[in-house]
Amino acid sequence: MRLRRRPGVSTYLETFLLVAVALGASSVAAGAALTYAAAGEGPSMTLAGASASQGPDAATEWVAVYNAGTVALGPLAVDTAGVSGSSQFCYTAFDAASLAVEASTCPSMAAGPSSVSVQVRVLPGRGVSIELVFSGQAFTVGEACEITVSAAQGTQQAAGAEVSAA
Repeated sequence: MRLRRRPGVSTYLETFLLVAVALGASSVAAGAALTYAAAGEGPSMTLAGASASQGPDAATEWVAVYNAGTVALGPLAVDTAGVSGSSQFCYTAFDAASLAVEASTCPSMAAGPSSVSVQVRVLPGRGVSIELVFSGQAFTVGEACEITVSAAQGTQQAAGAEVSAA
């Protein structure tokens, strides 16, 4: 009569130890990969477009802001070089994907249009379109204006736009 060989406890223990070592090594590798990826975290913003136009009684300025970073941006400051200091302004910020209004001060107008604080929060991977409306003759048609957008998180981008007639 031949004895059947049965696996003992040591076989199960060896298998358990092998799985534990493999899981430990993979968690160390995943942690190292996440640490490497986290080194690039932080605020990052890009301007997807900008334009300015002057009509007989009002001017408009448009800029699209995209959050390419890993943290939310906001509030945003929109600085426009060349805008008339005597103009008044209001703004509306739209979500770039859904066109839902994120923030607006219109129709109320405020003074001091050269630096506008837009009270909006842009999440990572999302964008916002900001439209500013200025009263009176804010720009000169045909001249270039520089639009600079900066976030409270320390990132800043600038774009140029030639003022067109509305």
